[in-house]
Amino acid sequence: RALAIARTESGFAVMGGRERAFTEAKVREVTWLSARDNHVRDSHRIDEETVPWGSKFSNGLHYPLEMGAPPEEVVNCRCDLVGVPPEEA
Repeated sequence: RALAIARTESGFAVMGGRERAFTEAKVREVTWLSARDNHVRDSHRIDEETVPWGSKFSNGLHYPLEMGAPPEEVVNCRCDLVGVPPEEA
């Protein structure tokens, strides 16, 4: 339980910082990356799906570990988000 809490809370901090960085860098698109193993929840198996920054992915989230998202979508999430540089979008 402690590991799940630590992983989730630190993930919130990382994604919060990334959210600010992507906004400041004027990232136009983002790509979802899962951990690509048997522990990835079904709704997060959207590896390499790309959406405009600020839009929701097909699973209903704006990004992995989105603050305020349902616990079943964020607890123990190990997914990541990659920004597509503006000149490549």
